[in-house]
Amino acid sequence: MDQSEFKPPVRLSMTDEEIYQALGNAQATEDGLAKAMAIVEEQANLREHDNQLHAEWLARMQASEDPLAKIAIENVDRLRNGLDLLPLTVSVEEAPVVVDEVLEIIEIEVPATETSVEPGQDAFEALLNEAASEATSAISVPDNVPAPAVTFDEDIPVESAEDFKIAADEDALVFEESIEKPTRSGWRANAAFWFITLGLIVPMVVAYLVAAQAVSFGSALSGFALGTLGVLVLAISAHFTAQRTGEAFVVTKRATFGVFGAFVPGLVAIGFAFSLLILALVSGVQSFDSAFQLDVGFGDKVFGSVSMATVITIATLVVVSLVAGFAQASRRWINIVVAVPLMIAFVVGALATRSQVSFSNIDWSISPIQALTVAGFVAFAGIATYGRAPKVNANSFSKINTFGRWTAAVATIVLVPTLVFAHFFLVYAQNLPPDGFGLLNAFALIQSPAIATGVLWVGALGVVALLFNLASATLEEVRSFAVNRLRGWLSLVLAVLGSAAVWYVPAGSSWLAASQLLFVGVSAVVGMQVADSLLRRGAYHESSLLRSYGFYGSFSVFALIGFVASTAAGLAVSAPNSLADWLGFSGWVTPFSPLVAFAFGLVWQLATGFARVKKQQGEVAEVELRKAALSEFPGFSE
Repeated sequence: MDQSEFKPPVRLSMTDEEIYQALGNAQATEDGLAKAMAIVEEQANLREHDNQLHAEWLARMQASEDPLAKIAIENVDRLRNGLDLLPLTVSVEEAPVVVDEVLEIIEIEVPATETSVEPGQDAFEALLNEAASEATSAISVPDNVPAPAVTFDEDIPVESAEDFKIAADEDALVFEESIEKPTRSGWRANAAFWFITLGLIVPMVVAYLVAAQAVSFGSALSGFALGTLGVLVLAISAHFTAQRTGEAFVVTKRATFGVFGAFVPGLVAIGFAFSLLILALVSGVQSFDSAFQLDVGFGDKVFGSVSMATVITIATLVVVSLVAGFAQASRRWINIVVAVPLMIAFVVGALATRSQVSFSNIDWSISPIQALTVAGFVAFAGIATYGRAPKVNANSFSKINTFGRWTAAVATIVLVPTLVFAHFFLVYAQNLPPDGFGLLNAFALIQSPAIATGVLWVGALGVVALLFNLASATLEEVRSFAVNRLRGWLSLVLAVLGSAAVWYVPAGSSWLAASQLLFVGVSAVVGMQVADSLLRRGAYHESSLLRSYGFYGSFSVFALIGFVASTAAGLAVSAPNSLADWLGFSGWVTPFSPLVAFAFGLVWQLATGFARVKKQQGEVAEVELRKAALSEFPGFSE
């Protein structure tokens, strides 16, 4: 009897596990994203077809009066619950009577066979046993018959395979990638970071450089305020990009240069971060030379020919490197804890040094050329800190307390640095030290020991916090090469390399020359990244940032050519230094060569990247539209 009509239709679509395996195999190819989407669409259509056939079969079974139809329906429920299936058979009482009378009796002559009858066994019973044995001897029944692997979408929860995860650490490129999660204290950490990096150290340095050029106070103050507004614009650009993507600057630049192509500017960026760390370390220790009344001077030899300054420098580097590597989460709290006493120390120091400022001799005249020159130097700080704020590399800003958040940003990027600059400029302009490192020493000599010691120790703590942020920025640049989980061990490498650098090249002038050289390349990268973010309006396809077969590809040839050309343009107008006397080969030299590289990269990306970005955004929109359409099918909502 043919019982196929009482069995559910054979499903043509894959199971969830088979789909996950097929998607994983497809994504390992170059055009994996397109193949994966085609598989999902095909399986969605097949599931819809299977569900329709199953619904029609179920309706026929419910309308049928055959007892086998009831068993078939019950088997569907039992399959859903994981129970064994019932056989498609009916009892004699339930079997329908088909023939009511015997039409003909056919007599069949059976040849006689010899049947062995055991003692005490009925002959007829022995005959029946032998007949049954012969009838079933040719039938081979397997021991284990697996149940049919049939699943239905109605009322069945879809569970994804536990071992299938589209995660960055399973990708051939970014197996070490890790995304930093946002925290609720983002704006406080941001404000503390900006105050430590731009609120105190940068205004002091720029004040000395500007005062040494005999710039009027009016030109210096207006130029510095204009420059801080430029820094604020760059900070907003970096924050806008990070807020839309939830990724750090070192990751989003893969959309500009390609996932593998980002390695090239990444080498320049990590070199600049390292040289700037060593420069700040050596200069910071030198600034406190003779400021503290210690039994041992910074120039005294403590281990053979090793000076105390070298010991302090290496010890500080090791500490900040290890903390930045193994205690990354403590960064925001270190900034917050240090920023508060540092602000208090500045107020106390400013009040203590007010007698050194004569307000009657202030020159309020403004020269547009001088003001723009000062603004250009301040803009360097915005380029160097682009995307470096600890909570700018994740979507940490909520819509709550928007006024307080932006008030803190404007205060720590514009208002506080401008006030600090104004004070130190007046001090430097009327009492200019010979080398720029004598201010702390002079402050310690003219103030009472109690005030001087407290302010200087808090200032030293602020320098250590700045070095800690620079060490974190150096380790963060390693993410350009898709390495993040080794951050702790890489901090050991940073400590060893930094110690060797300080030991063999202790002169700050050499690290200043290296920083100036590499900063040109960093400026080109930032210019191209700002343009790319403008073209994309801050919208990036996050999965493609983590996979070379995504929309952004492995390499962007035009972007890499633009990076090389922008860097070359900046180096062509850079002044020669002790490391590269070939700089300035164009014949025209300007101190604003980083801004030249920044502008060149910005214009290049706007000119050559528009068509490419538009195509990528169109592909992303098409895929998202297809994903939205697929979400209407059961089992494909995610």
